[in-house]
Amino acid sequence: MICTGASRFNISTALSAFKQFNAAVGSLKAFYAELLALGMFSGELSEFKRMSVKSKQSVLGAALALFDAEIAPSDDCGNIAVITGNQECCEAENSRYFEDYVKYGRVMGRGNLFVNTLPTTPVAEISMAFKLQGPLYFITAIADTSATLLQEAELLLENGEADKVLVVLDMPDDIVTLVFVPGASSINYSEWQGNSIELFEAVFKKSSSTELRREPRRYTEKNR
Repeated sequence: MICTGASRFNISTALSAFKQFNAAVGSLKAFYAELLALGMFSGELSEFKRMSVKSKQSVLGAALALFDAEIAPSDDCGNIAVITGNQECCEAENSRYFEDYVKYGRVMGRGNLFVNTLPTTPVAEISMAFKLQGPLYFITAIADTSATLLQEAELLLENGEADKVLVVLDMPDDIVTLVFVPGASSINYSEWQGNSIELFEAVFKKSSSTELRREPRRYTEKNR
C-alpha cells in the first residue's frame, strides 16, 4: 500500500508530510478556524464545540492528513475506512466521567462525558465530520498498536473493503494520521517496527524526494 497523505498533530505543532504544512497550534478553537478558512472542511462543524479534547485533536489531524492527500472535503468522501487503537483505550476519559459522577451524582453530573468513554468516539467524530462511508473500528493490541493497525489497513485494501484507509495512531502526546491507498511502496508498512513518530518521519523523508510532493493550496469550489 502507498501513503498519500500524513499529518502529525500535538498541542503545539501541526505538520503534514507531502505539502510540508507547518503551523503552530495554540488553542484548538483558533486552529480549527484557521483550517476552516483554508478550506479543509466542507462547512462549519456545529459539533466541534462539544467534542472532547482528544476528539478535536483527532478531527484536526484527520483534516490535515486528508488535505495532504488532496482529498477535498465534500458531502460524500466515499468508501474511506477509519481505524485507530492504543493500549490504554480511553482511561483518562473513563476517570473524568466517573469522578464527575461521584462528585455531582446522576442529576447534576455531566452525562455527556459518557460518550467519550467509548474508544471509537474520536474516529466516529472524524467519520461524521468528513462524511466517510467506510468501515470504522478501534483495535487494542498487547504489542505495538502501530504495527497492528498498519497490517489491518493493508488487509482492508487487499480485500476491497475500502478504497482508502485513514489510520489514526494515537500516542500520549501526538496523533499521527496517515492516508493509504492500494499500491506498492518502498516502505514495507505491514512489517513496520518503529513507533508512530518514526513512521511519520519516514513518510516525511520519502515525500521530500518523490513526485508525490505537492505545493500547498487552498480548496475552493472550483477545485473541489
